[in-house]
Amino acid sequence: MDANESAFGCVANADIPYVETAIWIHAYVFASLFILLVVVSSFTSFRMFREKRNVKFLLTVEILMIIFGLMRALFLLADPYRVREVLPALFVQFLEDLAVPCLTSAFVLVQTTFWQLTKIRRLEFQRLPVLIGTIAAHFVLIAVIDILVVFVAGTCMLLLVCQALTTLWGFALSLGFFWTVRSLHIIERGHRSTLRTAAAGNFHLQKASQDQSRTSPNNLPVTLEGGVSGVSHSTDVPARIQSISVEINENDNKQQSENVSNRTDSSQPNDRKTELASNDVVPPRSSPRRMRTFGRRPNPLRKVMIVGVMTSCIGFLCFLLGIYGMIVFNNPLQPVEDVMGWFVYQTLQRSVEFGFGITLSYLAWQRNTPTSNR
Repeated sequence: MDANESAFGCVANADIPYVETAIWIHAYVFASLFILLVVVSSFTSFRMFREKRNVKFLLTVEILMIIFGLMRALFLLADPYRVREVLPALFVQFLEDLAVPCLTSAFVLVQTTFWQLTKIRRLEFQRLPVLIGTIAAHFVLIAVIDILVVFVAGTCMLLLVCQALTTLWGFALSLGFFWTVRSLHIIERGHRSTLRTAAAGNFHLQKASQDQSRTSPNNLPVTLEGGVSGVSHSTDVPARIQSISVEINENDNKQQSENVSNRTDSSQPNDRKTELASNDVVPPRSSPRRMRTFGRRPNPLRKVMIVGVMTSCIGFLCFLLGIYGMIVFNNPLQPVEDVMGWFVYQTLQRSVEFGFGITLSYLAWQRNTPTSNR
């Protein structure tokens, strides 16, 4: 490597002194953000450990976020982008490259816990042994390539191959997680539709029962045999007794209608209001009017699905940035000519990584929340 290449590994960038001040500001700002990620993940891990639930995957996600945040913060504070070259080359290379598998591994573990919610058949590459093997292979591959690049001349193209594999792996994970969140959305929508249908059925049954009660004498529905609902009549009861019962009910009805007629003549406006008020049915808790606000109630699962979609979108953005970076800024075959473009690219990369880490930590914590609290 020549002097220009040693400043940025295998890619020459001779204009770095012109943006050194901006690089240090960039380094301090993002190092603070990654330290914040470490604090948030540490607090979440402590909460998970104190509650002593069976959350080994989710606790591992938070630990990976802590490792990722520490590696990024140390890389940016000690020697950002090898500006000063004060640390061993292999150590800096490990800090820069091994942080990425921490993100992808945490993404895999979050997906594994969400697949358990869908209860649907997984694809072959989504099975846990395959995923764990892929995670381990990813760490080993990056470590081996970093060692070769630092100690063996002419192996810089391996970094490009490694970045290409990492980018494709992240794209596959983002696509798989988007499919998982979509499956959760379909299941949740079907469940809510079932609840609405059941609530509407209960409302119509209650309304029909109240209408039937209003049309019967003394607010008691009459059975087909001439008796009162809820009172069983034996078949051997004399017909004379049944006829007396019917006659008494008819007299009561006649007397009630006369009283209503007299009250109508004296206070017709007030009785109209009373009649309208009596005809109104107080909507039960499961009425359609209440059901219209059903979707507005707090729904933690919907919030998790929104954050899940955001995480998938961040993953897709990482894929696009990775492809662009491999072509323009990380290609060992051509030096970096636009140093400001390179600086903007690095700023976008750090921003996306921080957003990715925060959303993964949030998803792990929400997945850990007991169902009873939801």
